[in-house]
Amino acid sequence: PLSSMPSITTLSVLSVQLLFVIGYIIICPYTKVEESFNLQATHDILYHQGNLTRYDHNEFPGVVPRTFIGPLILATITYPFVYLIQNFTTLSKLLSLYIVRIALGIMLLYSYSFLTIFFGWEGRKKEKGHQNNDNIFTLLSEYGPDSKKLIKNWNIGFGSDIVLYSGLIFISQFHLNFYISRTLPNIFALFFVMIGFRYYCLGRIRKTIAVLSFTMCVFRGEVLVLFSSIMLIELIARKFSYKFFIWAVIQGIFFCSFSITITMLVDSLFWNRLLWPEGEVLYYNTILNKSSDWGVSPFRWYFFPTVPKALLGSFSFLFFLILIIFINRFFPSLISQSSNSKTLNNKNTNSKKQRNNKSKKEQEETITLDEKTKILILKYLMPVLLFIFLYSFLPHKELRFIIYTLPIFNLISGFSLSEIMKIKGSTIVNLVKFSMIGLLIVSFVISNFGFLYVSSNNYPGGYALYRANEIVLKENNENIDYQEKTIIIHIDNLPAISGCSRFGELENPYIEYSKKESLNESQLSEYDYLLHETKDVEGFENIDSIRSYSGISRISSLPFVKINFEDSIFILKKK
Repeated sequence: PLSSMPSITTLSVLSVQLLFVIGYIIICPYTKVEESFNLQATHDILYHQGNLTRYDHNEFPGVVPRTFIGPLILATITYPFVYLIQNFTTLSKLLSLYIVRIALGIMLLYSYSFLTIFFGWEGRKKEKGHQNNDNIFTLLSEYGPDSKKLIKNWNIGFGSDIVLYSGLIFISQFHLNFYISRTLPNIFALFFVMIGFRYYCLGRIRKTIAVLSFTMCVFRGEVLVLFSSIMLIELIARKFSYKFFIWAVIQGIFFCSFSITITMLVDSLFWNRLLWPEGEVLYYNTILNKSSDWGVSPFRWYFFPTVPKALLGSFSFLFFLILIIFINRFFPSLISQSSNSKTLNNKNTNSKKQRNNKSKKEQEETITLDEKTKILILKYLMPVLLFIFLYSFLPHKELRFIIYTLPIFNLISGFSLSEIMKIKGSTIVNLVKFSMIGLLIVSFVISNFGFLYVSSNNYPGGYALYRANEIVLKENNENIDYQEKTIIIHIDNLPAISGCSRFGELENPYIEYSKKESLNESQLSEYDYLLHETKDVEGFENIDSIRSYSGISRISSLPFVKINFEDSIFILKKK
C-alpha cells in the first residue's frame, strides 16, 4: 500500500525530523522530576537487572507507583548498545542516557511518521471493513445529497503531500520535538496512541479499541477520555448497529482485562506487592483529586494559551481551513475568482466531453476539497477538541496531559498547508501563501533559537552533577581508587529534580551518592561534597556554581526582551 508514496520525500522528511530530535537531545540531555521514575527504572534494568534491591524506586517510590512496562521495553531495545559501552569501552555511563533517549525518540518518530503516511495515503479509501453507505450520516444530513458519499469515503486519505508539510510543521515547533524523546509516562502512551490513531485512519475500529485499551490501562488513564471522544464521534457519524456496538464493548472489556492482568503481573514483581499502578494513579488524581495539590489552572488554559503556544504558526492554518469551508459554502464566487477552481474542487474541467465520459462510479468516488475538509473536521478535529474540553474539567493542567492531540493538529495543519499551496490565483492568494510560509519560518526561529535555548538552561542539576564529578576526579588527581576513604556526594532536592539521574553517577566503588532529604547542617557534615541550593553551609566552602534560567524581562532596545540567569545550584566542598 505504500508503493504510491514518494519514498525519497518520505525518507528525506524522516531523516530531517530525526536530526532535529537528536539535536534536541544533545542540547538538552538531562531530565526533570516528572521523567525521573521511567529514566531511573530504565537505568536500573540495564545496570542492576535482577538485583531489585538496588533499584531507585525502593528508596524513592514517588507519590504514586508507575508501571515498569515502558522502561522494560526501552531497556530491551537499548541493552545491546549499553552492553557494548559497559564491557568494551571506557566511555562514561552518561553516554547511555543519550542512547536511551535517542531510542525513545526514534520509537516515537517512527509512530508519528507512519501515522502521517497512512493519514495521507489516498488508496486506503478502499480498505476492507469500512462502513457501507447504507448507514445514514445524520450529523451531515444538512449538507444535502453529498452525505452518502461522505459516509462511503469516511476513511479517505488526504494526499501524500501531508508527509512533507506535516514534517515542516514538526520541525517548526518546539514542544512536540522537545517532549518526543523524554521518558514521561505520557510519551510512552503517545507512542501507542499514534499507533491506535493510525488504525483509526484506516477505519479499523476494532484494532483501535485494542491498542487504546492497552494504553489507558497500562500507561495513562486519560487516554480513556480520548478513546471515549473518538467512539462518540464514530457512534454519531456512523450509527453502528447494536450488534457491532455490543461486540466493541465486549472487545474493550476483554483488552482492558488482559492489559490490567499483564501490568499487575509485571509491576507487582518490581514493587514487591500486588498492585495495578495506573489504577492507583487514577484513584489518586481523580477520586481523591490530589493532583490539585500541584497547582490549578483556569478552565480555558488548554485552549488558551497552551495549544496555540504549542502549535505556534500552524495554529493559524486551522482557522484558514475553516475560513475556506465558510467561503466555499456561502461565497463560492470569491473562491472561483481568486483561485483555480480545478484545484479547490478536485474536478476535471478541461472539457464538458470529458465530464460526460466519466462513469457513474468514478463520479461517486470523486472527493472534493469541501468534502475532505468536512470529514477532516468531523473525524479528526472534533474528537481532539472534545477530549481537550472534557479534560479541562480537571483543575490541575499540564501540556503533557493533552500531548496526544498535537500530532493530530499537525496532520490537520499539514492538510491545510497542502491545500493552500495548491491554490492558484490572484495576488491576494499568493500573499496568503507567503504569510503561511513566513509563519513557519518565524515559528522555526522562536522554537529552535528561543524556546530551545531557554530550556537548555533549565536543567542545572544535571550540569551540576557532571561538574562535581569532574572536580572530584581532578582534585584527587584521577587516582581516587587509592584513597582510603570513600568520597560521598550529597544531592539536595533542587538538583535531584532538575537533571540528576543515576546515568550521571560515576561507576567507581570509592565514590558514593546520596539523595537523603531534610538533613540539618550536622548531618550534612558527614558528606565530602554537596550539590546545594545555597552556598552558605557551615563547614563547607563554595567551589563552583551552576546558572539556570530565571525569567524574561523587557528592555527598551532590540530585541526588547532579555533572558535572565542566576546561580541556582552551588557545589560545596568540605573544609
